[in-house]
Amino acid sequence: MKLSSFALKSALKGETNKVVVITRKNSYPYKFSLSLVPIKEVANLEKFLDKKYLPEINGSINDSFIDYLSPLVDTILDVYIKD
Repeated sequence: MKLSSFALKSALKGETNKVVVITRKNSYPYKFSLSLVPIKEVANLEKFLDKKYLPEINGSINDSFIDYLSPLVDTILDVYIKD
């Protein structure tokens, strides 16, 4: 909700051609800041997930990825793949 409010308030102030950026300030407790960046600085660019979050050998995600993802999603589900 904070992101959409920030984006709307920025647009109403006349900000254009920008995107909202979320910057994590702290994980425990989760704190972040919002800012605007010119869209030309981020359009068509890729940002890869840090390797420490990649799946372990058995393909399951690790605790550090869950810690990273938790504040960004409502619920993390256990998903099992059946061969």
